[in-house]
Amino acid sequence: MSSGAVFFGRALRMERRFQNLTQEEVAKKAGIAGMYVCRIERGQVMPSYRTAEKLARAVGLPELMRLINVCKHCKQTIRKPRRAK
Repeated sequence: MSSGAVFFGRALRMERRFQNLTQEEVAKKAGIAGMYVCRIERGQVMPSYRTAEKLARAVGLPELMRLINVCKHCKQTIRKPRRAK
């Protein structure tokens, strides 16, 4: 577990709970599996940049995107996808 993954997961969980959303509701809005949201919130995995964007939109939290950019400096980073050549 990296500190970035834990930090991101906690921020996601806090905002999800503030909005009274379930993990399943957030997962459905983001188009990912509910179990994956659970693992992200526990800091077990760091989502891809695209998935992190989807989660930020799902909870309606642009500040979460700023956190994603901060997490880029952690050991386990969220990376922007490379453009196809």
